[in-house]
Amino acid sequence: MTNWTRLLRGSTFAGVIAGLLATGSWSALNVITKYKIGSDLHPVLISSGLFLSALTTLGPLSILLWRRRSGPYRLPKPPLLSSLARTGAGLTFVYAVRTISATQTTIYARLSPIWVLAILFFTNRDRVKGSSLFGSVLAFAGVYVIVGGFEATQAAVWGSVAAVLTGVFQAIFTVSLKRDSTRAPSTGLEGKLRFTLSLLGTCFLLTLPFALLLFPRVSPDPNVLLWIWIGGAVFNAFAYLLYYWCLTLVPEILAVVILSLTIPFTLLMEKAFYGIATPPSLLLGALLVLAGILLVAARN
Repeated sequence: MTNWTRLLRGSTFAGVIAGLLATGSWSALNVITKYKIGSDLHPVLISSGLFLSALTTLGPLSILLWRRRSGPYRLPKPPLLSSLARTGAGLTFVYAVRTISATQTTIYARLSPIWVLAILFFTNRDRVKGSSLFGSVLAFAGVYVIVGGFEATQAAVWGSVAAVLTGVFQAIFTVSLKRDSTRAPSTGLEGKLRFTLSLLGTCFLLTLPFALLLFPRVSPDPNVLLWIWIGGAVFNAFAYLLYYWCLTLVPEILAVVILSLTIPFTLLMEKAFYGIATPPSLLLGALLVLAGILLVAARN
């Protein structure tokens, strides 16, 4: 058996592929949220709609697979901490992408490897190397370069803060989800579908009371509602499923490093589909952030 064949059959390789597919799905959702959904609706309504539309895909798929075998249909226990962190990430991301560019939002949010490293360090699960510290400084230097290249309006500042918070929530979500996958592993596609369904169902229920209060006050454009459904049912649903699959196979830090590729993916999509110009400061800052993130993960 050749080394390439072993690589193809290895679980780490499969985890990386799942992570890359999740990254592509979330990159597409970033662009859809910015340019198709827009800023007319409240972030809570958009987040709740994306969670709900994802359930319309995952639910029928899960039941279809279950009907092929005997036994009762049961969802796993809802992962509360993971759901709370993911809900927070969804809300802050939607707020951020409404006020700053999709690429900027993605860059700030993908500082999550640094936050994962900090969580693992403070929970005594890891130690910090010099390369990780230097990588963190380099990544934040990239953020500083990006911020300095744009007009510092109040909306842009708050949007940047929200995007950074998205990265913090994403780190908590990743570490918690990895713990969930280790404590109660889901076997097979059906098991992973049920777990993802339980996760997103809990996220939806967390946002539902606020969405019900806000929805009667708005008259959403049907096209916006259609794009929320497309973004959630197609891209969001499979991104969560694939990311959970990725986490069952690779370490947390590697999973969030793979997610950092949403930076170039989103940049390319904005350029290809909307002709968005890339300022030199944004390109330089993105390179610094990516280099810093790779240094943070160098120990893996």
